[in-house]
Amino acid sequence: MEEPRGMNSSLGRVAAVPATSTAEMDELRRRSWAANGVAVIDVAALRDPTERSIVTRIANRLFGPRRQR
Repeated sequence: MEEPRGMNSSLGRVAAVPATSTAEMDELRRRSWAANGVAVIDVAALRDPTERSIVTRIANRLFGPRRQR
């Protein structure tokens, strides 16, 4: 796998580079669930609208609403 490149700008040397790839994040999610019972769910990855709604409502209740961008 190719290493991520920095930004091509004057700020490129100080701009953040993602620490993990998508595959690494998926593995981290699996290990987190298996070892600790902690589920890290990307709501955008849920295709079923009912499931997405359920997860969103639970997260809003536990952590408060998301910030609007």
